[in-house]
Amino acid sequence: MRLNQFEMIVALENCESLSEASEKLYISQPSISKAIRELEEEVGYTILKRTKNGVQFTELGNQVLCYAKEIMERIERVKQLGLKVDENICGKILLGATRFWGSDIFSLVILGLKEQYPNVTIQFQEDFSSSIVENVRNEQLDFGIIMLYSTDEEETLHYIESQNLQYQRLFADHVGLYANMHHELHKKTEIYMKDVMEYPYVTGGNAAVANSIAEFFHSYGYKREIEIISNRQMRLQYLLTHNVFTSMPERAYAGSIESQKMLKRLPVLDLHWDCQVGVVYRRENWNNLKETVLKRLQEKLK
Repeated sequence: MRLNQFEMIVALENCESLSEASEKLYISQPSISKAIRELEEEVGYTILKRTKNGVQFTELGNQVLCYAKEIMERIERVKQLGLKVDENICGKILLGATRFWGSDIFSLVILGLKEQYPNVTIQFQEDFSSSIVENVRNEQLDFGIIMLYSTDEEETLHYIESQNLQYQRLFADHVGLYANMHHELHKKTEIYMKDVMEYPYVTGGNAAVANSIAEFFHSYGYKREIEIISNRQMRLQYLLTHNVFTSMPERAYAGSIESQKMLKRLPVLDLHWDCQVGVVYRRENWNNLKETVLKRLQEKLK
């Protein structure tokens, strides 16, 4: 196994094709194909599958992606050891993120900042995207990591602009549907939205999230009541013991070992659900510390 193979695996997470990954890594597409094929031959199972919509990770491939990200993160931590600790930069940063990305923010951003700038205080909270935007607007947060579904993207971005807030997209992702390992749908050889819509949907989101999801299902011609279970443990218990389903970004699922142990992706053939993750902030009272935080968010969450 070679380090560049894992780098390619991580790059493919947010790419819909090998050609897109080759442009991102400045490596030829045949080189990427060869490297992935050699890795698959070495481990003895398929990591990527090719579909009419591009390439997708297999179930085992998603686990490889998770481990590849851990490896690349550790490599980055090794590099960070050589960075000069700067005790001159001090202050407090108020940072918020949606529940899907809290662990990424903590491991990729906050820990590195604390190591390099020990005199910086960071307060971190998880919340819903709509609440995070309001907290940035009310100056209760300096930065907010939010997720926008394709159904509410235009409206939310318009509101952000109207409030004189700044927004930068960090990465795009696809939303997948997931159910427990023993769900009836896993027995089907092919799954379509009409099959999934026969079962209840549950989310941990608030009313705004539920409305956005209901709007997405309506775009497929289905009127679906959204069940909300805010308590995480109760929601997982419900998902594990009932024939229901939920959704989450594919990148969030790939990065969560717990989710992979409990839930399995439903490969819905006619599902096309996009989202994006970005950072919202204010430009008022800008300083070197905020510029440093913004750059780190852009670098680590791309």
